[in-house]
Amino acid sequence: MKRLPILFASLLISFSGSSFADVLMKWERKPLPIALQVEKERIIFVDKNVKVGYPAELDGKLRIQSTGGAVYLKALETFPSTRIEFRDVSTGEIFLFDIVSATKVANPEESIRMVFDSAVEKQSFSTNRDDEPDLSLTGTRPQLPIPAALTRYAAQSLYAPLRAVEPLEGVRRVAHRLPKKNYHIAPCVFDRGNTFNQLAIGRICSHGYSSTKQR
Repeated sequence: MKRLPILFASLLISFSGSSFADVLMKWERKPLPIALQVEKERIIFVDKNVKVGYPAELDGKLRIQSTGGAVYLKALETFPSTRIEFRDVSTGEIFLFDIVSATKVANPEESIRMVFDSAVEKQSFSTNRDDEPDLSLTGTRPQLPIPAALTRYAAQSLYAPLRAVEPLEGVRRVAHRLPKKNYHIAPCVFDRGNTFNQLAIGRICSHGYSSTKQR
């Protein structure tokens, strides 16, 4: 009889631990519904490097932060069901979500983990490729020379709509500071006292790109 309290306590611990488990949502090319509670942050674990696109009507109503394969959503006020999208930077794959915000929802801080099926992800690209060589071991290289492909990708990322950016396999963004003087770019420009803002920097293989804005 003395063992019953110990057993009961262990059961309580196990159940309380499971109550904080992530909610699994499988991507099957259908928009995934997500409910947010005002002033409560919800985390979506994508485990992919994604960029988030959202309509202008959510400005000031939704805070979005993305880092390390996780997207943090926080509703600042209520709003009706609205479509947003995550785009995989590496592959161009787009994932759709219908998010809604209310003053009260069930389990508002419960995190969400996306589950992917590789067969489903690549279904739109499926063809009969039995006679084609397997490039999975050698990797995928861009058809253009890497410097040209990087230049096009950087320009599209800055100026093109999110849906129009062509994916570039293997490119990744890196942290970097623009030096006060960079005479390798344009010595005469820096001599005029102009200032530059770093917009983005990325790298693929041994090549890299840096996007700057002159003021």
